[in-house]
Amino acid sequence: MNPSSAQESPAGRWPVYLIGYRGSGKSTVGRLLAQRLGCPFFDSDQSIIQQANLSVSDIFAEFGEVEFRRRESRVITELSQCGQSVIALGGGAILLAANRDIICRGPVLFLHAPAEVLLQRIDTDAASAANRPALTNLGGGLAEVRRVLAERLAIYMQLADYVLEVADAAPDQLADHAAKWLKRTFGRNPSGG
Repeated sequence: MNPSSAQESPAGRWPVYLIGYRGSGKSTVGRLLAQRLGCPFFDSDQSIIQQANLSVSDIFAEFGEVEFRRRESRVITELSQCGQSVIALGGGAILLAANRDIICRGPVLFLHAPAEVLLQRIDTDAASAANRPALTNLGGGLAEVRRVLAERLAIYMQLADYVLEVADAAPDQLADHAAKWLKRTFGRNPSGG
C-alpha cells in the first residue's frame, strides 16, 4: 500500500471512489471499506445493469460502447450526489473527461495489480467472464489486459490519491489499509467526522 504521488486530498471530500482495471477487487474492497466507514456502498456497473435490465456485455453488443459510456456517465453523476458513500467504478469510467472531473472531487483509491494477476482473477470469476465485453479486437486474454491496462495506467495514476497494491493482499487487508489512510488523511473519515 503506497501513497501515490498524486495531488493532496483536501478534507471534506465525499464520496470515496475506487478505480482500477476489471478484476482488481473494487467491488469487494469497496463493500468492506464502506462497512468500516459506516456508509453506503455503490457499484456503478451494477447501477447501470439495474437501470438497463441488461448486462454490461449486452449493452455493449446491443447499443455499442459509446452508449454504454453515456449511461455510465449518467450513473456516475447520479452516484456522486449520494454524499457520504463509497463508489466502485467500472474500469473504463476514467476514460471520459467529464467523469474524471467528477471523480477527482472525492478521495480516489486506485486498486493496482499486474496484468497477469488481473487475468487470473478475471478467468476465475465466471460472472465477470460472462458479463464483461472484450475491450479490444484481441478477444480477451493476457495481450488484451496488458494493452488496455497500459492505455489506462497513466490516467489511473493521475487520478489516484492513494494506490493499493492488490496482488498479494486479501480484500480485508486492503479495506483496512484504505480506511487507515482515509483516517490519517481526513481524520475519522473523508468528512473529517
